[in-house]
Amino acid sequence: MLVGRPATFTIPASTSQPISDGKVVIDVSFLGLHVHTETRDLCEEASCPVAAGNFVLSNSQTLPVFTPPVSLVSQIDDFL
Repeated sequence: MLVGRPATFTIPASTSQPISDGKVVIDVSFLGLHVHTETRDLCEEASCPVAAGNFVLSNSQTLPVFTPPVSLVSQIDDFL
């Protein structure tokens, strides 16, 4: 990843039931500190309806120039 350039993160997810619509809440932490939260429409991030089982969401972000060269952790907290 290069700071100031788009970076794509893949986020594994799973559901026990099909999902036809909703929101995805994405939390990003750095060294255990919360640094970013965003809510996105699920159907803009995945093909709806999402079948029961495992699936992957992709999220592209441009990292600010002050981003240190370490791993970031993204997770989906909930489907709203």
